[in-house]
Amino acid sequence: MSKSGMFFFCEGDTEAVFYKALVDFLCKDITDDYRILNNTLGEEYYELKINNSYITIIYKSINTISSMTSSAPYFEDYYDKNQDIKNWTIFLCYDMDEYKNDITQFFEDDWSVFRDALSKNRENVEIIDLCARAEIEDLILLDINSICDYLKVSSIDVPTNSKGKGKLKSIFRKNNKCYHEGVRAAKLINTLDFNLIINKAEIPLIKVKDSLLNQDNKN
Repeated sequence: MSKSGMFFFCEGDTEAVFYKALVDFLCKDITDDYRILNNTLGEEYYELKINNSYITIIYKSINTISSMTSSAPYFEDYYDKNQDIKNWTIFLCYDMDEYKNDITQFFEDDWSVFRDALSKNRENVEIIDLCARAEIEDLILLDINSICDYLKVSSIDVPTNSKGKGKLKSIFRKNNKCYHEGVRAAKLINTLDFNLIINKAEIPLIKVKDSLLNQDNKN
């Protein structure tokens, strides 16, 4: 039985919660044969079986974008200790912090060194960028209906004078609630319609699903 791996580098805890929920949603849609485990460090990861392949899915929350470029050792450690995993897909999950599409800066200088460290002498590693414009909360806001259901309101007015996090905070405040980022956003995020978000997002979230489905073909 072949083995593959997917490794998510997440800028912060909200990104980690979002992408865990996305993968959980996709796994339930793809296979019944999956489980959530904890390693010896207490970190959560997924293990699932699709056709003839076992897939390990690991998340690492980095906490700040500036620390992302020095985080390659986390993957290198998993890679070295799991030589039976034949192919890896690495997702770099971070925020642009502004509404633009040019991510050239994330391929230069320290980011270039970071990418080289992840893929050096490893033909079995693919790197995919998932860069939210401008914040991860902007992806959450793509599913207004689920936010309305969560707040128990029929409609909401989305502000236009701030980025995603500020918009959500304003929406929640107008409805006498508080939006909390990080793990405290899990209850909201787990209500989202991820098929809708995948279809509406400017970034290639569909590649997460494609990667799950194609792991068996890579081995």
